[in-house]
Amino acid sequence: MPTSLLDLLQQQYDQLVQMDELLVCERDAMTSRLPEKVVAITEQKAAQLKQLQHTDSQISTLYQQDDFKDPEVSALKKAIDTLLGDIKKQNDVNGIINQNNQMTVKMLKGILFDSKKDQSSMTYNQLGQKTAASRYKPIKA
Repeated sequence: MPTSLLDLLQQQYDQLVQMDELLVCERDAMTSRLPEKVVAITEQKAAQLKQLQHTDSQISTLYQQDDFKDPEVSALKKAIDTLLGDIKKQNDVNGIINQNNQMTVKMLKGILFDSKKDQSSMTYNQLGQKTAASRYKPIKA
């Protein structure tokens, strides 16, 4: 288990690289419409997030702000911050793709149910013209 700040930051950087790769795979799975793959990647992302939180917790409990002044540590921290920004952007893109997919599914569902409803309620009158069927039988007086 890494004990130096530099080792922990390197571990965190490696975990973020893996998270970035997972987000790229997730985007590909969503655009390819592979729901099983999206679910598997989501589970991997959750596990990766737990590891990141654990590493972050170790860093915050073992080290103070003054420990980050070393040039090598500072450079790695800057790289982590940059990668974290890229991951946030990628996650936002994936969120938009997910929203668009959900809207598409909702629209298709609506079209399918509306067309089925329209087909079942369509009938023909005495002249052979299409008319909407009434749910109630006409009353003859």
